[in-house]
Amino acid sequence: MKLMKYLTFSLSLMILIVNSNPTHEDEERLKKTLLLNYTKDIRPVTNLSTPVEIDASLMLHTLYDLDFVNNLLIARYLFIPSWTDEYLTWDPLEYNNISHMYIPKNKIWTPSLMMCNSVNEEDNSDINREVIVHSNGTVELWSLKYMETYCLVNAYTYPFDDHECKIDICVALHVPDETRLNYVYYSSMNDLENYKWDIHFYGKASVTNDGISQAFVAVQLRRKITIGIVAMLIPTVMMTILTLFVFLLPPESGEKVSLAMTIFLSNVLYLVQIDKNTPKNSKYPSLFILYLMLLSMLSGIVTLGSVVISKLHVNQSSQENKNKTQNNKVADASLISTVKSQTLNDNELQSKIKRNCISDHDKIDAIRDIPPASLTKLREFARLTSIILTVKSLPTHEDEIRLKDNLLLNYRKDIRPVINLITSVDIYTDLDLHTLYDLDFVNNILMARYMIAPYWIDAYLIWKPSDYNNITEINLPRHEIWTPSLIMCNSVNEPDDANTDQEVKIYHDGTVEMWSLKYVETYCQVNAYTYPFDEHRCEIHMCVAVHSIRQTRIQTMYYKNLNVTENYKWDVNMFGVVSAENDEGSQAAAVMYLRRKPTIGIIAMLIPTVMMTILTIFVFVLPPESGEKVSLATTIFLSNVLYLVEIDKNTPKNSRYPSLLMLYLMLLSMLSGIVTLGSVVISKLYINRSSREKKSVSTDLNKNKSQSKNVADISMISMVKSESLIAEELQSKKKRNCISDYKMKLMKYLAFSLSLMIFIVNSNPTHEDEERLKNTLLLNYRKDIRPVTNLSTPVEIDADLILHTLYDLDFVNNLLIARYLFIPWWTDEYLTWDPLEYNNISHMYIPKHQIWTPSLMMCNSVNEEDNSDINREVIVYSDGTVELWSLKYMETYCLVNAYTYPFDDHECEIDICVALHVPKETRLKNIFYGNMNITESYKWDIHFKGTANVTNDGISHTSVVMQLRRKITIGIVAMLIPTVMMTMLTLFVFLLPPESGEKVSLAMTIFLLNVLYLVQIDKNTPKNSKYPSLFLLYLMLLSMFSGIVTLGSVVISKLYINQQS
Repeated sequence: MKLMKYLTFSLSLMILIVNSNPTHEDEERLKKTLLLNYTKDIRPVTNLSTPVEIDASLMLHTLYDLDFVNNLLIARYLFIPSWTDEYLTWDPLEYNNISHMYIPKNKIWTPSLMMCNSVNEEDNSDINREVIVHSNGTVELWSLKYMETYCLVNAYTYPFDDHECKIDICVALHVPDETRLNYVYYSSMNDLENYKWDIHFYGKASVTNDGISQAFVAVQLRRKITIGIVAMLIPTVMMTILTLFVFLLPPESGEKVSLAMTIFLSNVLYLVQIDKNTPKNSKYPSLFILYLMLLSMLSGIVTLGSVVISKLHVNQSSQENKNKTQNNKVADASLISTVKSQTLNDNELQSKIKRNCISDHDKIDAIRDIPPASLTKLREFARLTSIILTVKSLPTHEDEIRLKDNLLLNYRKDIRPVINLITSVDIYTDLDLHTLYDLDFVNNILMARYMIAPYWIDAYLIWKPSDYNNITEINLPRHEIWTPSLIMCNSVNEPDDANTDQEVKIYHDGTVEMWSLKYVETYCQVNAYTYPFDEHRCEIHMCVAVHSIRQTRIQTMYYKNLNVTENYKWDVNMFGVVSAENDEGSQAAAVMYLRRKPTIGIIAMLIPTVMMTILTIFVFVLPPESGEKVSLATTIFLSNVLYLVEIDKNTPKNSRYPSLLMLYLMLLSMLSGIVTLGSVVISKLYINRSSREKKSVSTDLNKNKSQSKNVADISMISMVKSESLIAEELQSKKKRNCISDYKMKLMKYLAFSLSLMIFIVNSNPTHEDEERLKNTLLLNYRKDIRPVTNLSTPVEIDADLILHTLYDLDFVNNLLIARYLFIPWWTDEYLTWDPLEYNNISHMYIPKHQIWTPSLMMCNSVNEEDNSDINREVIVYSDGTVELWSLKYMETYCLVNAYTYPFDDHECEIDICVALHVPKETRLKNIFYGNMNITESYKWDIHFKGTANVTNDGISHTSVVMQLRRKITIGIVAMLIPTVMMTMLTLFVFLLPPESGEKVSLAMTIFLLNVLYLVQIDKNTPKNSKYPSLFLLYLMLLSMFSGIVTLGSVVISKLYINQQS
């Protein structure tokens, strides 16, 4: 009895499931019924006097930043408007319980909604190509928007500021009586925590229907107290205290004006720096800027007062210091002789430069006029030649129309134009340099415009000229014939910004020429070793996308320079012929050689380097008696460090060898720091010795002191020279060890070709076989319905994400910039066939827009460009597997960790998700990721290999993790050396006695250097980091300590002067 009940229950359940599950045919029948007489350009209401009311939800996905300077709120939102369409309703019972379905957006009416105050608005996803339609007529349009909206910030209480940014949603074109907003709800999804701003984004927006229908959504932001705010306020406090401490320093110290002037310089520089970070347009001025402005003004008045006080003090004490004045004259005479010798050396150098600067003038040949008699003979000869050439007949307009109609009658542009499909299409191409704009030396990007002219044989575009009145060539629109998928493999940006590629030229023998004028930005691995006398080898890679070498391949590439525009920065050499590499993929590389010209900018860059080198050596010439030895050495060290930082900005991010100029400046900074330390020691020894022999100073003792100083200086020079020689030997060893290896794949290609020939020995598919197969498959195909027989079955997607090139991790803006090869594949149940019925065709290519494809997107991408032609076709296999290849340039948001900077490592996630469809309809299954190692990164160690975990909770998505570790480069070493030197110099202030008259000057200069370096490093730290940088914390503490040391030096000098008086 129980068995019978169980069987009855099972049978009833099976009957219920069979009857209640919607099928592909049910949805197809429903769509045909709804869209049969649908008019998408009329509002979907029965009575046109009734308005269409729109409800909407705006959810904050990620807040990237509030651009405080440019008044821009940068964020990503999920925007979901919904409305009722009275002509898209049905009874689910009549269509096997279909309660909702997906319709392409362009087939129905949609409202014109826009963000009225947006500066930049990108729907850089595939989510909004379809709408969800429910049985009651409710239509939902989902879109994931990256928006930059204008926000009128309030800088009054900066840096303790809060702001209210409004997003203006409005209905465009229609008046409120026709289409209007009903309500707008907004909230935050809290996908990523923001460590810079406290965010309040929740509520219901007020809607106004006066004139136009619009709603204002408010984003409330409050700035968090971060390490950056504290690091900005500490210098302000210290400079305020130092400005007041000027009054404590007596004029007898000889440093009152120097201290006041240095503080004034610091205040002005800091004011300019902070002013750069204040908004361009603010309702109220910043109190912080006002305070810094008043502080700078007060500091200037204090400096003027110090000059007056010092002047009065000198006049009063002039009669009491005649002996001291005589001694000072001797010191001044020695200084004047030193300056004169330096001036003479500068004059000799200037005269040599003038003698070498000799300008050459080009010789212009005179143009001879052609006599009139010769012109007459030439005209007669040309007329006779034209008569002979056109003796038979001239082609007419009707001849060309007849020819084009005959050629395109049964032409298939989606099948390769060869009679036997085993034959490959061989492509020859010209790549001519039209204009070289620049080589972006810092970002490793070659910017140029090229004339690209590939040509091939089309076996179905051949005719006999005599049959068409001697027509030998014609022009056809490019979209009407088959064209190869050629791309620049190493391009960063490749737009078609000219109209030269709208047509192709076809010759009677089947040769097809396709011309295009392209602006291309290609990645170039520069060599900064000999900068600024550098030369580079840049490659422009052209390859065939999707098709294998057995189907389409490049045979030969000819490249040259057209010399259309002369380049005044680079000597360009681009000429040659290259055969394509046809290993796993067909590609050819044109080579451009660039040599930097010696311009005035190069000379202007080298002169400071030479002068700073000479001045560093001249520190040894200056005796300690002058009282300016330490001051001169410290100022030169400051100049060297600032110049090193400035030059480092103009060196490439990714170079195989470090720049010799950078190495030289780094060594020069180190030498200058050592010289400064030595000057402190020498001054210390000099003052100790002079204090013991204060009453018995003589000329002989002065000579002995000078000799001892010279011996010390010579020993320091020899020590630095030995260190320079050791550094040069290490650099040469490093260069000899850098040897690149190349791998050959010829045997692999031959084995693959032999296996293929054995496999297809029986028969070869023809053009007609593939045409018959495509016609059969696409006869009743519906690309707007998921390709499953039972609609309750989900479409499962596998994918490969392969790293092609890592361009950089933008550490400041939290952006991972890279190029990926993305290959999703799935099964289409309506695209299967038996290969034996179609002469062993196992796979074919179908245009992407003719079949169903999943809505896949990178959810955390800021900028996503398919700037290649690779994804215009899909590969379809006989078992129904469909592959969609795309080469994507992406900028994805990466929350970096600056805690251990510059010895940092990061985990960046690339979030892949299925847009719009729920997991029970379309979902991800397996995501494999790896690294192609196309271009080695000299800045980051990359780990990118594995299988990602897929989650199907709410939406189907996965996160692919890329692990990056920063390499120890010359830039990191050049950044750390000034930090070490400044730490040592700060400690060396305690060694300098107050009798030298330079203690306060040295301390103040070091404090200025610490503050400037802190500001410079702060620019290179990320805007949004979970933890603050330990390096930045150390520099902040060092700046604070240096300020305290400066204050202590002022106090010590005051006590010393009081004791002496």
